[in-house]
Amino acid sequence: MDYHSQNSWNAEYEALVDLEAQMRTKLRERDKSPHQNAKLNGSLDSLLQEFQQGVQRLGTSLSKRALIGVSEKEKAKRRSAVDEMTTKYNQLKLLIVNGASGATGGSSSTHPMAPGRVHRLSADDIRLQQKQMIEEQDRGLEALSQALRRQQNMGLAIQEEVVTHNEIIDGIHDATTKTDQKIRRRTQQVNEVRKKDSCWCTCGLWVTIILLAIAIIIVATVQYKKS
Repeated sequence: MDYHSQNSWNAEYEALVDLEAQMRTKLRERDKSPHQNAKLNGSLDSLLQEFQQGVQRLGTSLSKRALIGVSEKEKAKRRSAVDEMTTKYNQLKLLIVNGASGATGGSSSTHPMAPGRVHRLSADDIRLQQKQMIEEQDRGLEALSQALRRQQNMGLAIQEEVVTHNEIIDGIHDATTKTDQKIRRRTQQVNEVRKKDSCWCTCGLWVTIILLAIAIIIVATVQYKKS
């Protein structure tokens, strides 16, 4: 796997983590300082847009071309991270929108909770606002549910791959054991043949020595008779 590509991906992820921390800090500031809501909401909107773009860039890292040469473990890690950041984006968006809708310092004059209309909300406006909030929550929950399903599917796929690898390793082990047994049998057979050859060589050597001794005796006897 390309080391530079891995570092780039990690840097992008860490940048999103920092952005999330910044937005949550500003959300707490907005809750504590309602008079600064307009300024903080503008800053939050800008950070949320930047966060969304970062999540989209992370999403491109899941393309087939970008995943060439990436290990299965790293692929699962990236998919999980993208799902996590997508869920956090929906959560932050919901917090920002809900907080902005109740902000007395909001800049939108057409919003049902804008200045000058706080005390003139109709029942329809309240129902519309509640419906929008429920829809945002439903979208966030649906995104979270999809992320959990994808993670479950990835876990099952990794489990299947591990099982397959274990079966391959078991097959290699069995083949290695059989080969080792064959080598031991062949070695034993070679040793037995070597012992037999050694025995025959020894017997042949003694026969040769005896024959030579007999020949020497015969020659010596003949020479003696002639003399």
